[in-house]
Amino acid sequence: MIKAVLFDFDETLQNRTEAFESYMDAFFEQFLPELSGSELKKFKDSMRAADNGGYVDRVRWHEELKKEWGWDGAPPAKELADHYIYNFGYHIKIYENAPAVLKELKKRGYKLGVLTNGPSYLQNHKM
Repeated sequence: MIKAVLFDFDETLQNRTEAFESYMDAFFEQFLPELSGSELKKFKDSMRAADNGGYVDRVRWHEELKKEWGWDGAPPAKELADHYIYNFGYHIKIYENAPAVLKELKKRGYKLGVLTNGPSYLQNHKM
Protein backbone atom coordinates (compact mmCIF):
# COMPACT_ATOMS: atom_id res chain seq x y z
CA MET A 1 0.00 0.00 0.00
CA ILE A 2 1.31 3.45 -0.96
CA LYS A 3 1.57 5.75 2.05
CA ALA A 4 3.56 8.65 0.64
CA VAL A 5 4.63 10.16 -2.65
CA LEU A 6 8.00 11.89 -3.04
CA PHE A 7 8.71 14.28 -5.87
CA ASP A 8 11.95 15.61 -7.22
CA PHE A 9 11.43 19.34 -7.69
CA ASP A 10 13.44 20.14 -10.83
CA GLU A 11 11.89 18.98 -14.10
CA THR A 12 9.10 17.20 -12.18
CA LEU A 13 7.20 19.99 -10.45
CA GLN A 14 9.29 22.86 -11.81
CA ASN A 15 10.35 23.49 -15.38
CA ARG A 16 13.95 24.17 -14.42
CA THR A 17 14.96 24.72 -18.03
CA GLU A 18 12.56 27.68 -18.29
CA ALA A 19 13.53 28.91 -14.84
CA PHE A 20 17.22 28.89 -15.76
CA GLU A 21 16.51 30.78 -18.99
CA SER A 22 14.66 33.44 -16.99
CA TYR A 23 17.49 33.62 -14.45
CA MET A 24 20.07 34.04 -17.22
CA ASP A 25 18.10 36.96 -18.66
CA ALA A 26 18.19 38.68 -15.26
CA PHE A 27 21.87 37.81 -14.74
CA PHE A 28 22.99 39.28 -18.04
CA GLU A 29 20.76 42.33 -17.64
CA GLN A 30 22.39 43.07 -14.29
CA PHE A 31 26.01 42.12 -14.91
CA LEU A 32 26.62 42.34 -18.67
CA PRO A 33 23.87 44.57 -20.10
CA GLU A 34 26.06 45.58 -23.05
CA LEU A 35 25.88 42.06 -24.53
CA SER A 36 23.41 41.48 -27.33
CA GLY A 37 22.77 39.39 -30.40
CA SER A 38 25.17 36.57 -31.21
CA GLU A 39 27.55 37.54 -28.39
CA LEU A 40 24.79 37.22 -25.77
CA LYS A 41 23.69 33.92 -27.32
CA LYS A 42 27.28 32.62 -27.14
CA PHE A 43 27.57 33.55 -23.45
CA LYS A 44 24.17 32.01 -22.63
CA ASP A 45 25.05 28.80 -24.49
CA SER A 46 28.28 28.61 -22.51
CA MET A 47 26.51 29.28 -19.20
CA ARG A 48 23.77 26.74 -19.98
CA ALA A 49 26.27 24.01 -20.93
CA ALA A 50 28.41 24.55 -17.83
CA ASP A 51 25.36 24.55 -15.50
CA ASN A 52 25.02 20.74 -15.62
CA GLY A 53 21.34 20.90 -14.69
CA GLY A 54 22.15 22.81 -11.51
CA TYR A 55 24.65 20.32 -10.12
CA VAL A 56 27.76 22.47 -9.91
CA ASP A 57 29.83 24.24 -7.30
CA ARG A 58 28.60 27.78 -7.99
CA VAL A 59 31.83 29.55 -7.03
CA ARG A 60 33.94 27.30 -9.25
CA TRP A 61 31.31 27.55 -12.01
CA HIS A 62 31.54 31.34 -12.01
CA GLU A 63 35.34 31.25 -11.88
CA GLU A 64 35.36 29.07 -15.00
CA LEU A 65 32.80 31.21 -16.82
CA LYS A 66 34.69 34.41 -16.03
CA LYS A 67 37.85 32.86 -17.42
CA GLU A 68 36.13 31.46 -20.53
CA TRP A 69 34.43 34.78 -21.24
CA GLY A 70 37.56 36.84 -20.57
CA TRP A 71 35.37 38.93 -18.30
CA ASP A 72 37.69 41.69 -17.08
CA GLY A 73 36.40 43.62 -14.08
CA ALA A 74 33.91 40.91 -13.13
CA PRO A 75 32.68 40.74 -9.55
CA PRO A 76 34.28 38.01 -7.41
CA ALA A 77 33.00 34.52 -8.13
CA LYS A 78 31.62 34.26 -4.58
CA GLU A 79 29.49 37.36 -5.16
CA LEU A 80 28.18 35.92 -8.43
CA ALA A 81 27.49 32.58 -6.74
CA ASP A 82 25.58 34.38 -4.00
CA HIS A 83 23.58 36.18 -6.68
CA TYR A 84 22.50 32.82 -8.07
CA ILE A 85 21.70 31.39 -4.64
CA TYR A 86 19.61 34.40 -3.59
CA ASN A 87 17.92 35.13 -6.93
CA PHE A 88 17.29 31.87 -8.78
CA GLY A 89 14.24 31.15 -6.63
CA TYR A 90 12.50 34.23 -8.02
CA HIS A 91 12.55 32.61 -11.47
CA ILE A 92 10.84 29.34 -10.56
CA LYS A 93 8.45 28.05 -13.23
CA ILE A 94 6.00 25.54 -11.78
CA TYR A 95 4.48 23.17 -14.33
CA GLU A 96 0.85 24.10 -14.91
CA ASN A 97 -0.58 20.79 -13.66
CA ALA A 98 1.71 20.38 -10.61
CA PRO A 99 -0.49 22.16 -8.04
CA ALA A 100 -3.58 20.18 -9.09
CA VAL A 101 -1.70 16.88 -8.88
CA LEU A 102 -0.37 17.71 -5.41
CA LYS A 103 -3.78 18.85 -4.17
CA GLU A 104 -5.45 15.69 -5.48
CA LEU A 105 -2.87 13.42 -3.82
CA LYS A 106 -3.23 15.35 -0.56
CA LYS A 107 -7.03 15.07 -0.80
CA ARG A 108 -6.64 11.29 -1.15
CA GLY A 109 -4.69 11.23 2.10
CA TYR A 110 -1.16 10.69 0.82
CA LYS A 111 1.74 12.23 2.66
CA LEU A 112 3.72 14.34 0.21
CA GLY A 113 7.36 15.23 0.10
CA VAL A 114 9.43 17.36 -2.23
CA LEU A 115 13.18 16.88 -2.62
CA THR A 116 15.30 19.72 -3.94
CA ASN A 117 18.77 21.14 -3.70
CA GLY A 118 17.60 24.74 -3.70
CA PRO A 119 15.10 27.22 -2.29
CA SER A 120 11.63 25.79 -2.37
CA TYR A 121 8.66 27.44 -3.99
CA LEU A 122 6.47 25.14 -1.96
CA GLN A 123 7.81 26.49 1.32
CA ASN A 124 6.18 29.83 0.62
CA HIS A 125 3.07 28.73 -1.28
CA LYS A 126 0.13 26.65 -0.11
CA MET A 127 -0.66 23.77 -2.45
